[in-house]
Amino acid sequence: MKAVNGHRYLYRRGHQLVFRRGVPLAAREAFGGRVEVHVSLLTSNVAEARYAVAREMAKFDKILATSRGKVSPEDIVATSFCPSPEVIEEVIRVEFQERLARAVDFDRSDPAQIKAAVQRLDGLKRLQADAKTSRSIRSDGPTLMVRWMAEALCKRHQWNIGEGTERWLFLLRAVTALQVEAAERQIQDLEGQPSRAVDETFSIERFIQDEQRRTAIQSAQPVSLQAMFDGYVSERKPAPATVKAFGRQFKAFLAFLGHDDARKVSKQDVVRWKEALLTGEGPSGRLLASKTVSETYLAVIRTVLQWGISNGRIENNVALGIRVSGQRKPRLRDQSLTDDEAGTILLATHGSCALARTRPFATPTV
Repeated sequence: MKAVNGHRYLYRRGHQLVFRRGVPLAAREAFGGRVEVHVSLLTSNVAEARYAVAREMAKFDKILATSRGKVSPEDIVATSFCPSPEVIEEVIRVEFQERLARAVDFDRSDPAQIKAAVQRLDGLKRLQADAKTSRSIRSDGPTLMVRWMAEALCKRHQWNIGEGTERWLFLLRAVTALQVEAAERQIQDLEGQPSRAVDETFSIERFIQDEQRRTAIQSAQPVSLQAMFDGYVSERKPAPATVKAFGRQFKAFLAFLGHDDARKVSKQDVVRWKEALLTGEGPSGRLLASKTVSETYLAVIRTVLQWGISNGRIENNVALGIRVSGQRKPRLRDQSLTDDEAGTILLATHGSCALARTRPFATPTV
């Protein structure tokens, strides 16, 4: 297998791309005794393979964490739940709106932009045709892209939907409908046609119903954030140190909000909290590291809100999907230089073959 440059754990075997990762000696029993894990990603396209690699990495890390007696990051974040068909359709409609909002307009007087728009139109028609074909009884089922989107939605919203179940099939059909409808609306726009819904799921009436339901939820009786935190602690029983740290961070968030109603918390509130922590406007008055903000301050909000969903207190976790972008710290070597490496460095700086061979760790003389 040949490694793909710039993509760790991604290799090419023939025409297929493969996820490959070595298994630490102490964890091999958990991996069935394997020294390495090889998983075919069922594609030869590097751009598509990135999504599959992320999925396989998450699976690998979860098994590895379990073998070491730890909890994997995705299990720490929150308790998952199985959504109703109504919740799935509402989320699909939100995804639909966001996809259309990302569609780029073009200048019809610019030949270069017109050419790019024509290419985009052709791509949309191919995407739509593939999605429609996947519905046929003679097809192999949903496309790979639809499956990846379904998995991404489950991860983002902490949905626990078993593959092969009726709810999983419903989700795949909903994502396929999203692909067809979003492509159709963009095709209508590019061809200068009036915008109209092809699928009833995306009719204007359904969007109005979603908005009415959200308004009704916001006007309902308040739901205490602090009570949700206390309920989470009582049920999950984290370590005392975790309760102390999370409690301090959660109280700081409540002070920042200025209220204790979970129904009134918006995604913008969580984003403002994140920005305050990163710019030194948080409770400590210090600029916090990206990792600290992501893995502690935001993690506790996601966890408590997800507990509230699982226990029927609220219906939406506005903290899901909010991440902190930051540079990773340089990875330090966990061992000293080998004789060959030290010799190569000395040879390059001093120019003496004899010194490089006989005194690999000596400091060269100027």
